[in-house]
Order: sequence, then C-alpha cells, then structure tokens
Amino acid sequence: MPFQYLKSIKVAHRDLKCENILLDSCDNVKLCDFGFARTINNGELSSTFCGSRAYAAPEILRQIPYDGFMVDVWSAAIVLYIMVTGVMPYNYDKPRKMLNQQLKHKISFPKLIFLSNDVKGLIFHMLHPCPAERLTYQEIVQSKWLVNTPFYIRTESMAFTRRKLMSAEVFVEKMNGSRD
Repeated sequence: MPFQYLKSIKVAHRDLKCENILLDSCDNVKLCDFGFARTINNGELSSTFCGSRAYAAPEILRQIPYDGFMVDVWSAAIVLYIMVTGVMPYNYDKPRKMLNQQLKHKISFPKLIFLSNDVKGLIFHMLHPCPAERLTYQEIVQSKWLVNTPFYIRTESMAFTRRKLMSAEVFVEKMNGSRD
C-alpha cells in the first residue's frame, strides 16, 4: 500500500483523489501530483487548506489543524467508495450539507449495487469524522475485505477492460496498415 510507504518516509500526500492514483501495466498502484505533499514529523499538525473539497476530511473543511496521514485515510476512503459504487458519497455542490453529513457520520450506499458488509464497514470506519477514530493504514491493510478478497477478483474487471482496449488498438493498427 503506497500510503504505508509514504508514512514510513514521513510524507502526507494531502491531495488524494481518483485522478492522482494510477495503475501501471502490472496493476501496481502509483500516486502522482505531490504538489500539496509535505513532510510531517511525529505528531505535527498541518493547517493549510489543500486538496479537492469533494475528497477533503471534515477537519480540513472546518479549517482546524489536522493530521496529514489521517486526511489521506479519509481521501482514500472517498476513492474506494467511488471505485465500488461509481458515485461520490457526498454531494460536494452543497458544502455545508456535505460537512453536516460527514460530522454526523452519515454514509449511504446505492441500493442497486451489491456491496459486501466488509467493504461497507471498511469505508464507514475510514470515514469516521473524528480522526483519532479513523482506521490506521495498518488496520486498513488488515481489514476483512482486503484480506479475504483475492486481488485478482478486485482487479479482474480492470484487466478485462485493458485487454479489450489492447485488442481494439491492434485491430485499428491493422486497419490503418491495410491498403484496401
């Protein structure tokens, strides 16, 4: 998990969002856009408003000093929610309503999508409004959902899509090379 590595070198990303998480050809996760990243010494808090509002933890929205690693956990939960549902968990067009939902720990999941209780629980605990109550990186990687769901199942649909795109590219190359 890249977040564990970042914490080991005392760096908080502070701008995690779908656009800043990439996969290489072997499905290894790569983070990009470290423009808001900063080195954090033990217990040091940040106060800069940074990142994207839709992915921002309540403490950032409330403009109170925050733990950069815990806001990364929050943002990672937003990304995970989007990955498994296809939608944002909160309506970020209405910032006050979004903050109220976050502070009340209200999270709903689309009814038409089957999600295991394990992944719902993981997201719920990563999105705890109190940073001290949020899951740590270690707890996340040891969560039931990550431990019990084989990696190939979690990435199978991505690999299938990639294979389809690659075969389409080969077809287009052949068509462009033909003289008919």
